[in-house]
Amino acid sequence: MAFLKLNNVGSRIMYPPINKQQAYNVDGEHVVSNEIGVFGLWLPSSSKLTDEQIDFTCDKIIEFYEK
Repeated sequence: MAFLKLNNVGSRIMYPPINKQQAYNVDGEHVVSNEIGVFGLWLPSSSKLTDEQIDFTCDKIIEFYEK
């Protein structure tokens, strides 16, 4: 998140796992939901994003992992 912020790309942590949110409250263990809730990252998403903005965000993520 810090790297994206330095590069003017908004992001935020995920909500708690959906199966653990009060509105859904699904019994049982849901490994994928739990992992996304803990390790997931919200990236810019909007129908108004341009291809250039999407490419920029993707390029920054690639840049981060290539370092």
